[in-house]
Amino acid sequence: MKHAILILALLASLVGGVGQTKADLFVNPPETYWSSVWQTPAPYQRNIDWDFSVNPVGGPSPNGTPGAVYEGTLDPALKSSDSVAFTGAVQYYSTVTTNGYTYTDAIGIVNTGTTTLTGTAVFFLDDTTSAGVKHIWVEDTGVDWGNNPATSSIVAPLGYTASGLMNFTSEQISSSPPLYLEDFGFVVNPNPPWEEFVLTFSVAPGGADLFTSLHIATECVPEPSTFTVAAVACLMGLGYAWRRRKAKATA
Repeated sequence: MKHAILILALLASLVGGVGQTKADLFVNPPETYWSSVWQTPAPYQRNIDWDFSVNPVGGPSPNGTPGAVYEGTLDPALKSSDSVAFTGAVQYYSTVTTNGYTYTDAIGIVNTGTTTLTGTAVFFLDDTTSAGVKHIWVEDTGVDWGNNPATSSIVAPLGYTASGLMNFTSEQISSSPPLYLEDFGFVVNPNPPWEEFVLTFSVAPGGADLFTSLHIATECVPEPSTFTVAAVACLMGLGYAWRRRKAKATA
Protein backbone atom coordinates (compact mmCIF):
# COMPACT_ATOMS: atom_id res chain seq x y z
CA MET A 1 0.00 0.00 0.00
CA LYS A 2 2.86 2.36 0.83
CA HIS A 3 4.41 1.71 -2.59
CA ALA A 4 1.09 2.47 -4.27
CA ILE A 5 0.85 5.77 -2.43
CA LEU A 6 4.38 6.68 -3.46
CA ILE A 7 3.64 5.82 -7.09
CA LEU A 8 0.47 7.91 -7.05
CA ALA A 9 2.34 10.82 -5.53
CA LEU A 10 5.03 10.55 -8.20
CA LEU A 11 2.43 10.45 -10.97
CA ALA A 12 0.67 13.45 -9.50
CA SER A 13 3.91 15.41 -9.39
CA LEU A 14 4.68 14.49 -12.99
CA VAL A 15 1.23 15.47 -14.19
CA GLY A 16 1.47 18.69 -12.22
CA GLY A 17 4.85 19.36 -13.76
CA VAL A 18 3.52 18.89 -17.28
CA GLY A 19 0.85 21.48 -16.64
CA GLN A 20 3.31 23.87 -14.99
CA THR A 21 6.38 23.70 -17.23
CA LYS A 22 5.50 26.50 -19.59
CA ALA A 23 5.47 29.58 -17.42
CA ASP A 24 9.14 29.67 -16.44
CA LEU A 25 10.38 29.24 -20.00
CA PHE A 26 11.18 32.80 -20.93
CA VAL A 27 13.00 32.98 -24.22
CA ASN A 28 15.14 35.66 -22.59
CA PRO A 29 15.04 35.19 -18.79
CA PRO A 30 15.46 38.22 -16.52
CA GLU A 31 18.29 36.70 -14.50
CA THR A 32 20.32 36.65 -17.74
CA TYR A 33 19.17 39.81 -19.50
CA TRP A 34 18.68 41.97 -16.39
CA SER A 35 21.34 40.39 -14.22
CA SER A 36 22.45 43.71 -12.73
CA VAL A 37 19.04 44.07 -11.06
CA TRP A 38 17.15 40.76 -11.03
CA GLN A 39 17.90 38.58 -7.99
CA THR A 40 15.55 35.57 -7.76
CA PRO A 41 15.84 32.43 -9.90
CA ALA A 42 13.05 30.69 -11.77
CA PRO A 43 10.25 29.98 -11.13
CA TYR A 44 10.29 33.52 -9.59
CA GLN A 45 7.78 34.92 -7.11
CA ARG A 46 5.04 35.60 -9.63
CA ASN A 47 5.30 33.92 -13.04
CA ILE A 48 2.27 34.21 -15.31
CA ASP A 49 2.11 33.21 -18.97
CA TRP A 50 -0.79 33.89 -21.33
CA ASP A 51 -0.71 32.33 -24.80
CA PHE A 52 -4.22 33.64 -25.50
CA SER A 53 -5.50 30.23 -26.55
CA VAL A 54 -8.65 31.39 -24.77
CA ASN A 55 -10.03 34.86 -24.13
CA PRO A 56 -8.07 36.10 -21.05
CA VAL A 57 -10.79 38.48 -19.86
CA GLY A 58 -12.10 37.46 -16.45
CA GLY A 59 -11.42 37.20 -12.77
CA PRO A 60 -11.04 37.43 -9.95
CA SER A 61 -11.37 33.66 -9.88
CA PRO A 62 -9.99 30.84 -7.72
CA ASN A 63 -8.21 29.53 -10.80
CA GLY A 64 -6.73 32.86 -11.80
CA THR A 65 -7.30 34.54 -15.15
CA PRO A 66 -8.62 32.43 -18.04
CA GLY A 67 -5.94 30.56 -19.98
CA ALA A 68 -3.02 31.70 -17.82
CA VAL A 69 -0.29 29.32 -16.68
CA TYR A 70 0.87 30.12 -13.14
CA GLU A 71 4.15 28.84 -11.74
CA GLY A 72 5.45 31.51 -9.36
CA THR A 73 6.08 30.60 -5.75
CA LEU A 74 3.50 33.16 -4.61
CA ASP A 75 0.95 32.42 -7.35
CA PRO A 76 -1.10 29.83 -5.46
CA ALA A 77 -1.92 32.42 -2.78
CA LEU A 78 -2.34 35.40 -5.11
CA LYS A 79 -3.79 34.21 -8.42
CA SER A 80 -7.38 34.19 -7.13
CA SER A 81 -7.23 38.01 -6.97
CA ASP A 82 -5.91 38.53 -10.52
CA SER A 83 -8.06 39.78 -13.37
CA VAL A 84 -7.90 40.86 -17.00
CA ALA A 85 -10.15 43.49 -18.59
CA PHE A 86 -10.44 45.16 -22.01
CA THR A 87 -11.74 48.63 -22.75
CA GLY A 88 -12.66 50.41 -25.96
CA ALA A 89 -12.01 48.56 -29.21
CA VAL A 90 -9.56 46.01 -27.80
CA GLN A 91 -10.78 42.47 -28.29
CA TYR A 92 -9.82 38.82 -28.37
CA TYR A 93 -9.33 37.15 -31.76
CA SER A 94 -9.39 33.38 -32.06
CA THR A 95 -8.41 34.02 -35.69
CA VAL A 96 -8.06 37.21 -37.70
CA THR A 97 -6.58 38.16 -41.07
CA THR A 98 -4.77 41.43 -41.62
CA ASN A 99 -2.35 42.61 -44.30
CA GLY A 100 -2.53 39.24 -46.01
CA TYR A 101 -1.62 37.16 -42.93
CA THR A 102 -3.77 35.13 -40.59
CA TYR A 103 -3.13 35.25 -36.85
CA THR A 104 -4.64 32.96 -34.24
CA ASP A 105 -5.09 33.43 -30.49
CA ALA A 106 -4.37 37.13 -30.18
CA ILE A 107 -5.53 40.28 -28.40
CA GLY A 108 -5.48 43.82 -29.71
CA ILE A 109 -7.13 45.86 -32.44
CA VAL A 110 -7.49 45.24 -36.16
CA ASN A 111 -8.92 48.42 -37.66
CA THR A 112 -10.91 47.89 -40.83
CA GLY A 113 -12.86 51.14 -40.38
CA THR A 114 -12.28 54.77 -41.25
CA THR A 115 -11.50 56.26 -37.83
CA THR A 116 -8.77 55.60 -35.26
CA LEU A 117 -9.69 52.94 -32.70
CA THR A 118 -8.43 53.02 -29.13
CA GLY A 119 -8.63 50.91 -25.99
CA THR A 120 -6.69 49.16 -23.26
CA ALA A 121 -5.88 45.68 -22.02
CA VAL A 122 -5.44 45.75 -18.23
CA PHE A 123 -3.74 42.89 -16.37
CA PHE A 124 -4.29 43.26 -12.60
CA LEU A 125 -1.70 41.44 -10.47
CA ASP A 126 -2.01 41.08 -6.71
CA ASP A 127 1.01 41.37 -4.41
CA THR A 128 2.12 40.50 -0.92
CA THR A 129 2.82 43.22 1.63
CA SER A 130 6.55 42.48 1.75
CA ALA A 131 8.83 45.48 2.16
CA GLY A 132 11.27 46.19 -0.63
CA VAL A 133 11.36 47.06 -4.31
CA LYS A 134 9.27 45.36 -7.01
CA HIS A 135 10.90 44.27 -10.28
CA ILE A 136 8.68 43.29 -13.21
CA TRP A 137 9.95 41.48 -16.31
CA VAL A 138 7.73 41.36 -19.40
CA GLU A 139 8.15 39.29 -22.55
CA ASP A 140 5.60 39.51 -25.36
CA THR A 141 5.15 38.39 -28.94
CA GLY A 142 3.08 40.21 -31.50
CA VAL A 143 3.01 42.43 -34.56
CA ASP A 144 2.28 46.05 -35.37
CA TRP A 145 0.99 46.84 -38.85
CA GLY A 146 0.98 50.46 -39.94
CA ASN A 147 3.09 52.10 -37.20
CA ASN A 148 0.53 51.76 -34.41
CA PRO A 149 2.70 50.53 -31.51
CA ALA A 150 0.88 50.04 -28.23
CA THR A 151 2.16 51.77 -25.11
CA SER A 152 3.18 49.54 -22.18
CA SER A 153 2.92 50.87 -18.65
CA ILE A 154 2.70 49.87 -15.01
CA VAL A 155 -0.02 51.45 -12.87
CA ALA A 156 0.36 51.27 -9.09
CA PRO A 157 -1.50 52.91 -6.20
CA LEU A 158 -0.88 56.57 -5.36
CA GLY A 159 2.43 56.99 -3.56
CA TYR A 160 4.26 54.25 -5.48
CA THR A 161 6.70 55.20 -8.22
CA ALA A 162 6.84 53.05 -11.35
CA SER A 163 9.61 53.50 -13.90
CA GLY A 164 10.09 51.71 -17.20
CA LEU A 165 13.32 50.48 -18.71
CA MET A 166 13.69 50.54 -22.47
CA ASN A 167 13.37 47.17 -24.09
CA PHE A 168 16.26 44.75 -23.70
CA THR A 169 15.47 42.73 -26.82
CA SER A 170 13.38 43.13 -29.94
CA GLU A 171 13.68 40.46 -32.57
CA GLN A 172 11.69 38.87 -35.35
CA ILE A 173 10.83 35.26 -34.54
CA SER A 174 8.53 34.43 -37.46
CA SER A 175 8.19 35.70 -41.03
CA SER A 176 4.98 33.99 -42.04
CA PRO A 177 3.06 35.43 -40.34
CA PRO A 178 5.41 38.17 -39.14
CA LEU A 179 5.86 38.06 -35.34
CA TYR A 180 8.26 39.89 -33.05
CA LEU A 181 9.47 39.14 -29.54
CA GLU A 182 10.33 41.82 -26.96
CA ASP A 183 11.62 41.90 -23.39
CA PHE A 184 11.58 44.85 -21.01
CA GLY A 185 11.51 45.62 -17.31
CA PHE A 186 9.89 47.92 -14.78
CA VAL A 187 10.81 48.93 -11.23
CA VAL A 188 8.17 49.96 -8.66
CA ASN A 189 9.37 51.55 -5.44
CA PRO A 190 8.32 50.61 -2.82
CA ASN A 191 6.65 47.27 -3.41
CA PRO A 192 2.93 48.06 -3.97
CA PRO A 193 -0.04 46.03 -2.71
CA TRP A 194 -0.95 45.49 -6.37
CA GLU A 195 0.05 46.61 -9.83
CA GLU A 196 -1.56 46.68 -13.25
CA PHE A 197 0.26 46.01 -16.50
CA VAL A 198 -1.57 48.11 -19.08
CA LEU A 199 -1.38 47.99 -22.87
CA THR A 200 -2.81 51.16 -24.42
CA PHE A 201 -3.76 50.94 -28.09
CA SER A 202 -4.39 53.60 -30.73
CA VAL A 203 -4.74 52.07 -34.20
CA ALA A 204 -5.28 54.12 -37.34
CA PRO A 205 -7.57 52.98 -40.17
CA GLY A 206 -6.08 50.02 -42.00
CA GLY A 207 -3.66 49.31 -39.16
CA ALA A 208 -3.43 46.49 -36.65
CA ASP A 209 -1.65 45.86 -33.36
CA LEU A 210 -1.80 42.32 -32.01
CA PHE A 211 -0.25 40.37 -29.14
CA THR A 212 -0.10 36.59 -29.42
CA SER A 213 1.48 35.99 -26.00
CA LEU A 214 2.34 37.81 -22.80
CA HIS A 215 4.61 36.50 -20.05
CA ILE A 216 5.17 38.40 -16.80
CA ALA A 217 7.44 37.62 -13.85
CA THR A 218 7.79 39.70 -10.69
CA GLU A 219 10.01 39.75 -7.65
CA CYS A 220 10.13 41.83 -4.47
CA VAL A 221 13.64 42.26 -3.10
CA PRO A 222 15.26 44.41 -0.38
CA GLU A 223 15.79 48.01 -1.36
CA PRO A 224 19.26 48.44 -2.89
CA SER A 225 21.87 50.82 -1.63
CA THR A 226 21.71 54.50 -2.54
CA PHE A 227 24.59 54.03 -4.98
CA THR A 228 22.81 51.19 -6.76
CA VAL A 229 19.59 53.17 -6.94
CA ALA A 230 21.46 56.06 -8.53
CA ALA A 231 23.11 53.77 -11.06
CA VAL A 232 19.85 52.13 -12.00
CA ALA A 233 18.13 55.51 -12.21
CA CYS A 234 20.55 56.54 -14.91
CA LEU A 235 19.16 53.76 -17.05
CA MET A 236 15.52 54.32 -16.26
CA GLY A 237 12.96 55.98 -18.47
CA LEU A 238 11.34 59.09 -17.02
CA GLY A 239 7.73 58.04 -17.59
CA TYR A 240 5.54 55.07 -16.89
CA ALA A 241 5.42 54.03 -20.51
CA TRP A 242 7.54 53.48 -23.55
CA ARG A 243 6.59 52.97 -27.16
CA ARG A 244 6.48 49.28 -27.94
CA ARG A 245 7.41 48.10 -31.44
CA LYS A 246 8.31 50.67 -34.03
CA ALA A 247 6.83 50.01 -37.45
CA LYS A 248 8.12 46.45 -37.61
CA ALA A 249 5.53 45.59 -40.23
CA THR A 250 4.12 48.06 -42.70
CA ALA A 251 0.92 47.83 -44.66
